[in-house]
Amino acid sequence: MTQLAMERTKLRAAKSNIPISLEYARLDLSDQSSIRNFVEEIKRKNYDIDLLINNAGVMWFPQSVTREGIETHFGVNYIGHFLLTMLMLPLLKESSRILCLGSSTSTYGSFDFGDLNLHKNYNRFLAYSNSKLAISHFTISLSEKLKQSKKKKSVFYIDPGSVNTEITKSMPFILRFLYATVGKYIFKTLYQGACCSVYASIAPELEDQSGLFLFECKKQHNVFRSEGKFNDERERLWIISEHLSNTEYPF
Repeated sequence: MTQLAMERTKLRAAKSNIPISLEYARLDLSDQSSIRNFVEEIKRKNYDIDLLINNAGVMWFPQSVTREGIETHFGVNYIGHFLLTMLMLPLLKESSRILCLGSSTSTYGSFDFGDLNLHKNYNRFLAYSNSKLAISHFTISLSEKLKQSKKKKSVFYIDPGSVNTEITKSMPFILRFLYATVGKYIFKTLYQGACCSVYASIAPELEDQSGLFLFECKKQHNVFRSEGKFNDERERLWIISEHLSNTEYPF
């Protein structure tokens, strides 16, 4: 949640060894000033950026808020990535790709625009699901805006499936125990969980296919709330997101 590894990879032809250069920059998605500082640092280094993966997240946190007073799941998993993406868009090369990591739990999401922070009836599962539903809407909205701006930048929604990671550390003890024991036999490994993201990052057949939802490296159709009848909900979410992040679409 508080550390993003910026991977600047230099690949050179070699028999069996592929040298990799890694650089790290601090990024706290629960603190919008940290996000802005991070982007300023990237600007100073003048990188050629081909790929942005919005992968960080929290899951089933106790009721809490970010530095800006936004419910933690919504603030970190969605608004933090919304702000980061808006600030990074002008820095991304043409034909670059943006990956937004989602979850099948988005199907359980349900927005109350009068209470996005869930003050009235906080529920960890609903809070997490709402943040992933927001990512789903964001993918569609951003893809449409990029097309309207005639920008050759693509955005994809990635459902990695159930992966055995440390994101479960904030779950109740019994659930953490089940993840650590039974989970290792039924959930994906880190390698397996990353496969779809890697595919979406480099697959040539996805060129000019912005807006796709991908699971198991395959296109998904009839995704929950992707229909046109939810355009009003998406537009309302976008307006609120710009307000909460104090930013706007740059093109």
